[in-house]
Amino acid sequence: MKRYVSILSVLISIFAVLAISACAKPPSEEMEYAGNTLTQAQNAYRRMNEAANAKQYDEAKLLAEETINLAERAVSEARTAEAKALADARNAKAAEEAAAADNDEEAGADALRLINTVQSSIAEAEQALKNAQTVRNIELNTNAVLHEIEMAKQLIQEAEASLAEKKYEEAEDAAADARSAVSTAMTLIAEAARERSSKK
Repeated sequence: MKRYVSILSVLISIFAVLAISACAKPPSEEMEYAGNTLTQAQNAYRRMNEAANAKQYDEAKLLAEETINLAERAVSEARTAEAKALADARNAKAAEEAAAADNDEEAGADALRLINTVQSSIAEAEQALKNAQTVRNIELNTNAVLHEIEMAKQLIQEAEASLAEKKYEEAEDAAADARSAVSTAMTLIAEAARERSSKK
C-alpha cells in the first residue's frame, strides 16, 4: 500500500510542476480537463485511505490502482496542455516577429521616400540660389544659404548610412533635419527676393 501512496505523491508532484511551468496563458480547456482528472485521482486516493482504514484491503488495492491510473492520465494531459501552450507561444512569437518585420519594411520605405524627397529639394535649393545670384542688387546672405544646403547634404548622407544599417528611425530623423535645413535655405532666398522686389 505504501508503494501506491508514494507513486501517487510523485505523480501529483509532477503534475503540479507541469502546471506551474506552463505558459503564462495556458490553454484553459486542456488544463481544466487535466485538473478534472487530477480531482478524480484525489477522490480515489481519499476513498483508498478510507477503505484501508476500514481494513477493506482488496477495495483499497483496487482504489490505489485506479488512483495511480488517474494520476498518470492527469500528468499526461498536463504535458499535452503544456505542449500546446508552448506551441501557441511559439506561433504568437512568430506572428509578432513577422509583424515587426513588416513594420521595419514599412519604416525603411518611409525613410527612403523622405530621403529622396529631400534630395530633390536640395537640388531645387541649389538652383534657386543660382537664380538668385543672377538678380542685380539682391541682398542675399549667400554664405548662410550655402551653409544650410551643405548641412542638408551632410544630414542626407547620415540618413543614407543609417538606412543601410537598417536604423530606420535614425534615418528618418536625419532626413527630417535635412528637410528643415533646406527649408531654411529656401526661406533665406525667398526673403531676399521679396526684399529686392519691394525696392523696385
